[in-house]
Amino acid sequence: CYERYLRQDIAPLLGDIPLTRLTEEDIAGWVKHLESTPRVKTGRVPTPKTIKNLHGFLSAALGAAVPKHIPANPAAGRRLPRATGDKTDADYDDDERRMLTHDEFGRLRNAMIEPYRPMLRFMVATGMRWGEVSALRPGDVDREQCEARVRQAWKYSPTKGYYLGPPKTPKSRRTIDVDKDILDALDYSHEYVFTNANGGPVRYAKFRAIWDRAVVKAKLTGNPTPHCLRHTCGSWLLNKGVPMLTVSRILGHENITTTANIYGHDDKKSHRDAARIMAQMVK
Repeated sequence: CYERYLRQDIAPLLGDIPLTRLTEEDIAGWVKHLESTPRVKTGRVPTPKTIKNLHGFLSAALGAAVPKHIPANPAAGRRLPRATGDKTDADYDDDERRMLTHDEFGRLRNAMIEPYRPMLRFMVATGMRWGEVSALRPGDVDREQCEARVRQAWKYSPTKGYYLGPPKTPKSRRTIDVDKDILDALDYSHEYVFTNANGGPVRYAKFRAIWDRAVVKAKLTGNPTPHCLRHTCGSWLLNKGVPMLTVSRILGHENITTTANIYGHDDKKSHRDAARIMAQMVK
């Protein structure tokens, strides 16, 4: 049973990350993957009880490594899925709500090695999920209309490995307006827009290592992950007065309620406008 846990459920996503660099964000991403990815054998997403068992096994193993090999257990205290209720984007996104300031993003961009700097700008500008960004092909980008289309995303199966499938939800299939300068800075000479050094698709584990080095060089705090760029996009748009419905459609949320639950407190401009209107009404 435990060997199967390691082989089928833990190693595919966490196996490439050194023990000393495993973070709470990595565990969070692993749990989200379990919640959303059907098992090959059953064709069904693991039940909350199964996820609890998997997490308990991993947490116990990591706990045994403290303090000799790692200073703390990154799986300790992890909030697990409830036994009832449908899962929404809010369930997946809310755990890593770390937004970057403009200054932090500038420092991160300058610290990132050159081939990936345009990718950072694109990720913030579009708010795409990692699987969507890394699956983008040149044909998905219309440089004349300044649009990027989300039609597929990378997924992972222990038996099939990485494969292209539909985006996360029906609303995730979307077209996003992107500034011409950002699109013109991209490389369209390979099968995918964003590639590794060999011209193949960028894998998260490899990019995460590059990302972590840039985060350290930029002296960012709070352990930001690549997923934080998606939250940064939503937060920046709302704080500049972009309507909540527009932000929801850009991010590919299933409904505006999801967007409001995640970013509602970031919509400061709308709150200020509402206060000003009411002040005028009661004069």
